[in-house]
Amino acid sequence: MNNQLNRKNFLRDGSIVFTNIFLSNIAPEEEFNTVRATLSKHAKQFPRMLDKGCIDLNRGLNTNMILKNIDRKEEGVECVSKVCREFISLNTKIMDIYASTTSSEKMKDVFEQTFRELVKTYGEEFYLYGLPFILFKEIFETFLMECRKKTIVDVKNKIRGMDEIIVKQMGVDENGEINIEKVQENIVFFPFEEGVNRLIYAFSRVMNICYPIIQEDLGVEKAEKLCSGLFEKILRNHRSFLSKYKISDAVPNGVNVPMIKSLFEPGKIYLKEEEKPMHAFKIFLTSIEQGYSGICITKNYPDNIRNKYSLKKETPIIWFTSLKTEGETCISCEETQRLVKITKDFVTNNDAGVILLDCMSRLITTVGYDDTLSLLNRMITIVKPSNFRIIVSVNPQTLDESERYSLSKITTKLSKTMKP
Repeated sequence: MNNQLNRKNFLRDGSIVFTNIFLSNIAPEEEFNTVRATLSKHAKQFPRMLDKGCIDLNRGLNTNMILKNIDRKEEGVECVSKVCREFISLNTKIMDIYASTTSSEKMKDVFEQTFRELVKTYGEEFYLYGLPFILFKEIFETFLMECRKKTIVDVKNKIRGMDEIIVKQMGVDENGEINIEKVQENIVFFPFEEGVNRLIYAFSRVMNICYPIIQEDLGVEKAEKLCSGLFEKILRNHRSFLSKYKISDAVPNGVNVPMIKSLFEPGKIYLKEEEKPMHAFKIFLTSIEQGYSGICITKNYPDNIRNKYSLKKETPIIWFTSLKTEGETCISCEETQRLVKITKDFVTNNDAGVILLDCMSRLITTVGYDDTLSLLNRMITIVKPSNFRIIVSVNPQTLDESERYSLSKITTKLSKTMKP
């Protein structure tokens, strides 16, 4: 309980300090005047929090007095959660009003300035508070506001129909402006790693589902240029953090973002969702052509694979089947743990390589999803400290939403721009 309370205190205090620093970063007096009414209204709405003396209507908040006032009046996790949510609401209103009287771009610049100051003070954990704004306001909203109103309505309906609770309640108005208040409330009290992973996963789903709709409105060239520029901009400010959490998964297919590494990096397991394993095999074959050792684990008859992809005899193929065929290495459903030994031997006996797993659906059908995930985790443990990679090709129609999410947590999206 104490750890939970300390963490919530950290988020509560940070959200209050955010309000104050944001206000102090609004330089011209006439711009600050635009938020006076919001502060006054908030003081009346939450008198228990904001007693007399807590708000200086000339410049901002007396942060120390607010914190002392809250600590004096109420204690416990629920109180801290409530205060944090109230300041999330206040910050959202202040930023919206500031944007409406200046510009959305200026508001986002002030946010970035404020947020970077807080990360220096509170560390990377404060990203759990600011990341919804970075992803959904700086990227998605900017993108959406270029669209016609009909497209905005179509996108809004797509988001409402999604399974991810994190974004399901996200507000989108007729102009494409996004209210992230519910997103922040849904995500901010998750454990840090889980919260960031869930948020980036949800954002990735939104981008990949909505991008084709936006692209149809703006045209291919404009959509790709705008999308690439928006990702480049946030990476200039947050690359060291975002690169740890697979932001590349959110980049729609066909969009080139130079700052995102396009290298096929070692020590990782890459996931390619496709009905047929065309792209997965393309990367696998290119890797072999460039001198990497390769091994293919497939549900298909090995000779068919060799003929279809011009795979040389030197590249071993493991056939996942109950049949026993002379001259072929076969693994039955009762022998799935042999895949771990095969992976370990392959890594031990070669300098660098790639393993293609083209039998996910059959593995899941045979041993169940949980055991398949456990098998992948054991294979990851083997390749992680090495110069090897694993490619997993899977038909997304064979997975439900929870399975796709858990699989995304241990894999990296294999994009079309990646090269060995």
